[in-house]
Amino acid sequence: MKWRIYLVTVFVALLIVVWFQYSHLKKNVSQISEASSYSSLSLSEPPTDSSVLTESYNNKTYDFSFRYPNGFTVSLVNDPENNQDIVVLQSVSSSKPGIPLGFQISIQTIDEDIPAVTVEMIKRDLPDLVINSPQDVVIGNRGKGVAFISDDSAFGGVSREVWFVYRKRLYQISTYASNDSLVQSVLKTWQFGK
Repeated sequence: MKWRIYLVTVFVALLIVVWFQYSHLKKNVSQISEASSYSSLSLSEPPTDSSVLTESYNNKTYDFSFRYPNGFTVSLVNDPENNQDIVVLQSVSSSKPGIPLGFQISIQTIDEDIPAVTVEMIKRDLPDLVINSPQDVVIGNRGKGVAFISDDSAFGGVSREVWFVYRKRLYQISTYASNDSLVQSVLKTWQFGK
């Protein structure tokens, strides 16, 4: 299946981009002990404080939008070698020393019309990937997939991952686990177009 190749390619490219972007940061060992506090991703209720999400991002290529806090920048990086785009949302300043506040969204078109990303699919294609506290998620009332905690070394050893599909596109959101509340707030505002 071609989507398996895409999934592996996206994951490897994601690791490379993150490593280059944050190579100057030290691992935060204390995050490992905090992993249990990131086990619950709740996307069904509105953001805790929607007044903080004052800015809008609209991606016309992939027909989605979301709201995010003031003081953040959004950039789009095209990776033609891996046939993907990466949206990076990051704050100018960080609330925790050594840990950037933000996340990245890797987007890749796939050949198959998959109804949802599941843990079983990920494990079949990436058997060594650590998946802790998995939860089924629906993003923007249409994108179906799974949120989980992983051990991505690019994110200090504990990462929040949200992977989903919609209209033959694979979306992989990755960040430090400590940025979980930001991810939840932003994903609650996510909307797909038509």
